Amino acid sequence: QDISQGGGRTVLFVSHNMGSVKALCSTGLVLKNGNIVFKDNATRSVDFYSNTFTGEITFVKTLEQDNTLANDKIKIKKIALNPTFGSVISIESGIDFELNFENLIPGINMAIGITLFGTDDTKIFETTIIVSKNYDSKIGDYTVLGKLAPFILNAGIYRVKFVFGQNQMYVLYINENVLEFEIQETFFNRETNFNKVTGICRPDLNWQLNYISND
Repeated sequence: QDISQGGGRTVLFVSHNMGSVKALCSTGLVLKNGNIVFKDNATRSVDFYSNTFTGEITFVKTLEQDNTLANDKIKIKKIALNPTFGSVISIESGIDFELNFENLIPGINMAIGITLFGTDDTKIFETTIIVSKNYDSKIGDYTVLGKLAPFILNAGIYRVKFVFGQNQMYVLYINENVLEFEIQETFFNRETNFNKVTGICRPDLNWQLNYISND
């Protein structure tokens, strides 16, 4: 707001955070596949976006879009993040994770290491998916599904790192930034309060408050 005030400046603000768009912008543009599909004031543009794209995958990348997702051993065909509840990934929505990949190396032990980093490259967590452990990997397609529960991560932008490994010794494929995604604020905070709550986690601790007396 400070930058845009005075001097006849026009500021282009790009975000999936609908509350920020409503609060900071006077005009809104809705894009799909790089094309403008709607233009109006900020409130109407947010309403159009919410009504039009409800239920669509929020963050997705495919091999057709990015040829760095493959080598002569592993082909990542699709990575998708979708809100478990609602239409936008936020603190309270939870996240459904889907990975589709093709393995080209048979008869090995294989694991996938997934690391999540925050905006400042702080490591949030690392997890491992065991694909095969008895030297029985198969050539062909695999699908991995997972969930991140609501009220785990704070609002912000995150990146995902993938490492496909063989026998816990050799790297089959590595991608330091396979996907970036944004987690929006909680519903009650989304349109009125822009004082960001700091920290990596944003748990819902279900506090109980009881008034006793004034004695």
